[in-house]
Order: sequence, then C-alpha cells, then structure tokens
Amino acid sequence: SNALVVDIGAGTLDLCRMHGTIPDEVDQRTLYEAGNYIDERFHDLLQDKVKDSPISRYLARTIKERYAFVSPITEGISHEFQVEGKPVLYNIAEELKEACESVLPNMLNAIRELITTFEPEFQDELRNNIVLAGGGSQIKGLPEVIESDLAQFGPSRVTVVDDPVYAGARGALKLAQDMPGNEWENV
Repeated sequence: SNALVVDIGAGTLDLCRMHGTIPDEVDQRTLYEAGNYIDERFHDLLQDKVKDSPISRYLARTIKERYAFVSPITEGISHEFQVEGKPVLYNIAEELKEACESVLPNMLNAIRELITTFEPEFQDELRNNIVLAGGGSQIKGLPEVIESDLAQFGPSRVTVVDDPVYAGARGALKLAQDMPGNEWENV
C-alpha cells in the first residue's frame, strides 16, 4: 500500500501507484523508452566508436545486461571487438552510460508527477516506498539517481525487487488470485 512500482521492461517502462485499491488510469504511466530503447541507443553508439567492426544488436544487449549503470564513471568498462580479424580492446563506459541515462528524463518526470499528484498526506510515504522491478531495475546506480532527483521533496527510499525478471509475473498472479469476480470484467 502507498507504493510506487517502476517496472522497467524491454518494450515499456510502466509506473503505477499502489494504494489499497485496484489502480485507476490516473495512477499509471507507460513510457516507451525502456530496455529495447537503451539497446538501440547503445548499439548505435558502439557502431560509431568501433567503426571497423560490425556489432550485432545481440552483442550490444549482452554487454548492456552485464555492465549497465547510471552512476558517475569511476572505472573503465572495456570490451574486445574483432577488427579486421584481430581483438581490439575498447573502453565503452561513456557510451554505455549515455545509453542507460537516455531513459532517465522521462522516467524521473513520471515519478515526480505520480508522487506530486498523489494525496498530499501520503506523498512522503509514497516517496519512501518506490520499488524498481523488471530487467532494467538491475542498472547499477539507478536507485541512487532516483533518490537524488527526489531530494528536493525530502528523503526518499528506492528498493529493487529480489527477482527482477519474475517478480512482476508473481505479483500479477497474486493480484489475480485475490481479485473479486466482478473486477474481471474490467480487466
């Protein structure tokens, strides 16, 4: 109750205020800049950097899933690419950071909007109960970036679900099991 769930999937980034009842449309936002968007952006940036080696989207996604981050760069992230048949090591930290941060502006705006339009007496509780889910919740530094962005409103707390890949499915099953029969007509 009084939680803001931010589910960062492949195709969509879905945000929903949970407050004891089935959420209305005003409680939800869907953004279309999510995991696939980061993959495309990172792929393009890699292609620009490593001009002499074709890089597959699959490889770009694999690298992103292993190293994704949005915190300040503290050390390099390097990867070997085949250039004219020879392995060449490239530092790709800046490109990866830029791609991962490309979803932040719209996501942070949606989070702020859902918090500031919530009932005033529950805004502090909502701000301190933000839950990240989905594959994109594994981006290193994301909870800290969100907390920092919300600092102007007071302290906040962002947590990541234990199992980012399957937590959404488990939650949907729980919701479905507890849903009254008459609500199934609204689904």
